[in-house]
Amino acid sequence: MSKDYQNLEFSNRKKKVNSTIKIWDLGTDEEIATFTGESPITCCLVAPDGVTIVAGEGSGRVHFLRLQGR
Repeated sequence: MSKDYQNLEFSNRKKKVNSTIKIWDLGTDEEIATFTGESPITCCLVAPDGVTIVAGEGSGRVHFLRLQGR
């Protein structure tokens, strides 16, 4: 069973760019997934399917991350 994710929110709590993407359940304030790249993540978006995240690193690598229901 998969769960659709529709919203993307960026945190400005840290002033520096890092190589981590964290997915939070905003209703419960619970971290539900973490992805760590090899270089800073410079961009990301949620694909129209609502379960795929496309993330780009400063090194030029592009990652396709698929979120699955818990």
